Amino acid sequence: MTKLEEGEKLILEGRKHWFVAFTYIFGFFLSAAIPPVIIFAAGKWDFALEIINAGGVELAYAVSFFCFVWGLFMWIFLFINLTNYYLDVWYVTSKRLVDINQKTLFYRDEAVLRLENIQDVAIASKGIIQTLLGFGNIRAQTAGERREFIMRNIANPEHVKEVITLEQGKVKDKAISVKVEEGKINQ
Repeated sequence: MTKLEEGEKLILEGRKHWFVAFTYIFGFFLSAAIPPVIIFAAGKWDFALEIINAGGVELAYAVSFFCFVWGLFMWIFLFINLTNYYLDVWYVTSKRLVDINQKTLFYRDEAVLRLENIQDVAIASKGIIQTLLGFGNIRAQTAGERREFIMRNIANPEHVKEVITLEQGKVKDKAISVKVEEGKINQ
């Protein structure tokens, strides 16, 4: 979790939608099945059987070794992808919007946007899967040098947008009331 500023409260914490993790797991099982399928299919072709018979036991050992190495690398890639999925997190606080995007195991990108700098919050759900399962991207527009703040594959983006706009309204109301009070003090 990111450090909170003085007087700041955590309002909402979220992660990417479960479907993103499902695609990683499905891709793992699909890619892990490639060597056994190739070996099974090769056993059905006559020319492949002749190559295997000509290579003898050494070729069978080499093929088995390749299958185990392939499976090991697929497990490693699954572990890395699920770790990155788990470490991708975003927070809505009473003062800021924080998006932590884990790029690789040892590289993290953290973006922070103050609520008073937000001009517009928009939701983008692309395709039938995102629409049916209820996830999508949230874009927050600012007037600063970084014009767009994007949080990707967020579960229930409508609720998150409501929370952001509600907290943004509270921050702007506090800023207006402070300016009025400061004006009275100076007079």
